[in-house]
Amino acid sequence: MTNLFWMVATSTLAIELAAVLLLVAVVVGWLPLVKYLPAIGVYVPVARLVSIALLAAISFSIGFRTADERENMDKLRATLAIRDRDLAIAAKSAADARKRLDASEAAANAQWEADADYISKLVPSDLCSFDPGPPGGVRARSAAGNAGARTAGGS
Repeated sequence: MTNLFWMVATSTLAIELAAVLLLVAVVVGWLPLVKYLPAIGVYVPVARLVSIALLAAISFSIGFRTADERENMDKLRATLAIRDRDLAIAAKSAADARKRLDASEAAANAQWEADADYISKLVPSDLCSFDPGPPGGVRARSAAGNAGARTAGGS
């Protein structure tokens, strides 16, 4: 409820209305010849008091509004500073992750090349009875018997 009050009290419309009333009060209270008019002359002391009060109220409203806007700007600056810091941290993290990925990929490629070089240097031996079977696949029947290869229709 207080926020609504201060929002309305410091709004542009409220300050403009107070400024118009201030202008009328200054004309009635401070112009030298107006006090001699019979219909307005009685209001001159009240108009002077009202003009001083309105000037103080307008000054206070503008000051409050300026302070509120400065506070909001400071909050926005702090939010932007935090966002910039987070973006910098994220960029550094992404660069570090990319560096680790490149190092891991280089190590894996080096290991693969070393393994491929070692395998190419291996000489087949007659002492080894390992039979790799057909290239790229598994044999239909294993040497152990019929247990490994079953068809979908058979039991």
